[in-house]
Amino acid sequence: NSNTPVLANMVRSVQFHIGDDSTKAHIQKLSPELRKSSEIAMLENDFKRKDKIASEKKFEAFTMNDIDGKPFSLVSLRGKKAILLDFWASDCGPCRATHPKLISWYEKYKDQGLQIVSISIDTEESKWIDALKKDGIENWINVSELKGWKTSLMKNYFIPFIPFKFLL
Repeated sequence: NSNTPVLANMVRSVQFHIGDDSTKAHIQKLSPELRKSSEIAMLENDFKRKDKIASEKKFEAFTMNDIDGKPFSLVSLRGKKAILLDFWASDCGPCRATHPKLISWYEKYKDQGLQIVSISIDTEESKWIDALKKDGIENWINVSELKGWKTSLMKNYFIPFIPFKFLL
């Protein structure tokens, strides 16, 4: 039955195993109502993000203010071997739980060309700054537009949840 509510979640949960093309074919078999579900919207956004990255072949050259209010531009990191973009927020427990591992990776690989850019989707500067200092992540680049979920990169790359990371 193409209208069974659990099907949308099932299609989303097997995407990794069956691939994008098969997932898209399964989506087409769902009822119009299920194709409008949040699970399918997440998949559609995932496809849009992949298509955007594949067509552009590089990440958007964004500019955001750092913790001192000074503009930081991604292009300033040209030549780094690896750039990890870390999307997070001060009120996101799972995001902050990843910070100790990021600190460990940074300390281990910074001399080999790793740069971390933490992009906060907070709306309050004081909460953002307090959290990054408390978590000990002020040693790398921290930026924010202080626009929450309306942060430009969140919209431009169809990011549905945090923590979310890109390795460039």
